[in-house]
Amino acid sequence: MLARMLVLSLTSCVLAACGDDGRPGGEASATTTASTTSATASTTAEAPTSSSTAGDATGTGTTTTSTGEAPTGTTAVTSSTTTTTGETSTSEPSTGTTEPNFCDPQAVADTTAFTYVKKFDTGIPDKVLQASFYNGDADEVMIMSFSGKARRFTTDGTPKGEVFDVPAEALPQLDGATYDAKLQRGLLINQSCVLVEVDPITLAVLEPPQQLGFGMSVCAGLALGLDDNLYIASYGTDELVVLARDGLSEVRRVDMPVQVGLTGFDGIALIAGSEISW
Repeated sequence: MLARMLVLSLTSCVLAACGDDGRPGGEASATTTASTTSATASTTAEAPTSSSTAGDATGTGTTTTSTGEAPTGTTAVTSSTTTTTGETSTSEPSTGTTEPNFCDPQAVADTTAFTYVKKFDTGIPDKVLQASFYNGDADEVMIMSFSGKARRFTTDGTPKGEVFDVPAEALPQLDGATYDAKLQRGLLINQSCVLVEVDPITLAVLEPPQQLGFGMSVCAGLALGLDDNLYIASYGTDELVVLARDGLSEVRRVDMPVQVGLTGFDGIALIAGSEISW
């Protein structure tokens, strides 16, 4: 991917929330986060936190960049190495992990420090921004709302075209998206766990909608891993569910409260530059 990749939320080691008013019990949560890296600056766009009351979604309509902290729920181990030259010695910190394939956020600089750059108004009338993906082939970002409005942007936030509708097949309650660079298409998922493959620019449906199963409930985030598997945030069961790319078989699942110490699992994305498929 290009260095200016926009990241939605985080992988298994960097987890972000995406919000809506469609949670069981009317619970509110935060909307998706994103980061953009250019040759001169690295930013993260923290979308607004939304709140809800009995079917009324509220929030801001602005995508905002802000300084972030290292994500919680991981237990990276820090060690040090000592180099001795003549009569002097220096100690250099290094990071380690407690198990193979452990995602260490300290090893990916952009996950631990962000610099505020700017904010911009998306112009999308629905203020609950719920899904987005970075199209590396066109070097643009698609931002979509919970109710199904979409708009394309350059990576600096300049609109490319007007607001238009997400296909009905991905509605209601759109709640996640990712980009398949191999097939050059967008993948959308709603809270009913219906997966829709679309043209990344027009959002025209390319394949029949696919109802995913495997005991998932309230699918609230989607990422395509480097292992070509689908990573899905199952909000209703507090699990990360990993499926084969065709959606027909389960690879593994993670009990997030037990194994990661995270409740309310509500968004996921591959970390730009990471080589870890967790």
